[in-house]
Amino acid sequence: MKAWEVRDGVPVWTSAEPPEPRPDETLIEVAFSGICGSDLAKITKRPVPGPGDGWRPGHEIVGRDRTPGGRGAMSLVDPLIPCGDCACCETGDTHLCPALRRLGWDLPGGFAEYVVAPKANVWALPEGADPAQGVLADALAVAVHGVRCGLRPAGAGRLAVIGSGPLAWCSAAYAVASGWSVTVVVRDPRRSSAVAPHIACRQVLLSEAPVGGFDAVIDAASGRDDLPLRAALSLVRDGGSVLVQNAYDPGVRLGADLRDVFRRSVSLTGSFSYCRRHGAGDFRTAVDLLAARPDWAAPLAGRRYPLGDLPAAVAAVTAGTDPARPLKAVLVPEDPSHG
Repeated sequence: MKAWEVRDGVPVWTSAEPPEPRPDETLIEVAFSGICGSDLAKITKRPVPGPGDGWRPGHEIVGRDRTPGGRGAMSLVDPLIPCGDCACCETGDTHLCPALRRLGWDLPGGFAEYVVAPKANVWALPEGADPAQGVLADALAVAVHGVRCGLRPAGAGRLAVIGSGPLAWCSAAYAVASGWSVTVVVRDPRRSSAVAPHIACRQVLLSEAPVGGFDAVIDAASGRDDLPLRAALSLVRDGGSVLVQNAYDPGVRLGADLRDVFRRSVSLTGSFSYCRRHGAGDFRTAVDLLAARPDWAAPLAGRRYPLGDLPAAVAAVTAGTDPARPLKAVLVPEDPSHG
């Protein structure tokens, strides 16, 4: 098969042996592989950071079940693989499992024609769902986790979401469905003009957002500097809460006066990944939401690029301040049998 692997700090398009699934694993023939913001943060660096030479990125995976008896069913892959036995796993906090493994980091990911995943991590695509939108399940699960596990009070009040990428819009969509009155705060509304009309929320420029005007704020922006978090602290009312979903770059420091933050009784909470506290968990909830084929998900499903054109896809998404650049890119194997 063909796959992208990071060798000597550089992504390389190479030939590799297809993975052999164990009895407890599913062989997935990749149909769509989304490029996540966390992927971009890594593969745009030189050298590319990683867990070791030859690692294979890609964790937003939709494909066909090619194990015996799988019948080619279109499936979605939950990339988080907890141990299942520790105290965190017992409480459903699987994202905090100290032995957590992740497809596309600790294990070979989906920037390849084939990938294997534990059977427990493979979900059949619901009937009628758009398989291309399935690449949003991971980002939507992160949003679900943040909204229902990190916001207080739950499902009430005025919420600002800072950011204009897929995570921000997934957070806005789920928050609206959960009863929040949502305002999405952006620097440039042109990039998200195809998404915003399909979600019952307001969109305002950062410069126009009311200081202290929100009961809660989600920081879901890009974390190259501390501006989003400082903005969140400015927008939240005294006694309100700020939820940080932003994966800040290493070395970013908060330049706000912490005495002022806590004198105002602002609750500052970090939200990482997603969990299984609620029945089948946040990923399952995300799959169910996408099964309804919401209008906002279609433009976020991304512009499609051949799997072998990873550099072109990355360049398109990271094209400076160009408002026409896609919010997300999706890789698709060139062989039609893979789609």
